[in-house]
Amino acid sequence: FPVTIGVDRFEDICAGIALFRPGPMANIPAYCARKNGSERIDYFHPTIEPFVKDILDPTYGVLCYQESIMQICNSLAGFTISEGYQVIKAVGKKKGDYLAKFKSRFVKGCCANNVPQEVAEKYWEDFIMPFAAYGFNKSHSFCYGLLSYQTAYLKANFPLEFMLAYLNVETRQKKWERVEQLEGEAKSMGITIATRLINSCDVEWKLNVSENADGIVTGK
Repeated sequence: FPVTIGVDRFEDICAGIALFRPGPMANIPAYCARKNGSERIDYFHPTIEPFVKDILDPTYGVLCYQESIMQICNSLAGFTISEGYQVIKAVGKKKGDYLAKFKSRFVKGCCANNVPQEVAEKYWEDFIMPFAAYGFNKSHSFCYGLLSYQTAYLKANFPLEFMLAYLNVETRQKKWERVEQLEGEAKSMGITIATRLINSCDVEWKLNVSENADGIVTGK
């Protein structure tokens, strides 16, 4: 993509997780450009903006989450929350045919809010329907985002301890291919993997820190 997000807030991590899905993936360049100020935030059409601005402001006018679709259907097209939930169920299950059934109801609701019919139809096709390929939900994005932030912090600030724990987890689950990958990653981080010696190695990975060999990770 032409620019990067430039993460400076927790919400950017969560949005990045949700955007990297088939439905909203095409919106990644717009999110990056708008966050970095090289593209104007746009809400598709002036008649739509008052109904969706508060919903989409946190993501710079870009649709990221299932919950945002539900809110837009409620605010812009007069759907009940229950009806809006049916829409995002179609998004979460990749049921494009089922999602398409809501188009006429959506367009009619938009027209009742003085949105021109052709604008409402285009908004549905260009903005909502792409999510039929699968869009993520905000609640999961924030949970994953918190875990991503925490693990990235630990890996950056406590690399030895982080890799040690990671190696032990995968070893206990007998994921040997993953263990081999992690060994390579540890080496690329400047962590030395000690030679396995049958008379001295243990069942689990351990830190072997000494004056002459600071930061060596040894394992079974």
